[in-house]
Amino acid sequence: MVHEINRMHAQIDSFMMINEDIQHNQRRIEECKDTFEILVAAFLHAQDGVIQPQLIPIAKIKDTMSRECAGWTRFPIFPSLEL
Repeated sequence: MVHEINRMHAQIDSFMMINEDIQHNQRRIEECKDTFEILVAAFLHAQDGVIQPQLIPIAKIKDTMSRECAGWTRFPIFPSLEL
């Protein structure tokens, strides 16, 4: 009888662990789905000429603008973006 109870307890623990793993994986899948939808929207906006930060990080935009605007007298400084 004790052996059966221990076996059932082990099965319940296994079931609970599997259930937690399933829930964790479902959350990750949802996050991936959301990220994918954001990227698709960003690509669609890019076709209209609006580049979203999801496609080009702000630090890369800053570096590109710094190179392009090298002849300007002053380029705005973004202290929060310093890497």
